Amino acid sequence: MPSSRARIETLAADFMRAFNKHDTEGALSLMSGNPTWEFAVGPNPYGIVHEGVEAVRNAIATTFRNNPDISYKTLRTYAADDSVIYEVLTESPKNNLKVQSVDIMTFDDSDKIKFKRTYRKVVTK
Repeated sequence: MPSSRARIETLAADFMRAFNKHDTEGALSLMSGNPTWEFAVGPNPYGIVHEGVEAVRNAIATTFRNNPDISYKTLRTYAADDSVIYEVLTESPKNNLKVQSVDIMTFDDSDKIKFKRTYRKVVTK
């Protein structure tokens, strides 16, 4: 169990700051040695699963490369036990992307993000 709700809320906020800076290594430094990221899109109901440091590094770097102007605005935060839930507005004007999503970050005993699960609204015309 992570050290405290306040601590994991701070770590989750640090993670979101790293994402807004497009700092792949900074984000990875807040993740466990064997992280899992369930991406919001993919062929399965749970999206594409990136497991391990190299797979997650590649997924983060690819997101920034494909969306060079992407930004994340935190709308609400909830903490419970070993997890933080973030409601986020994600925007990339270059790619005409503007969606609300939810990230669930689960922390390990070392206060590192072990799992990041992303869920988002599907925008239709």
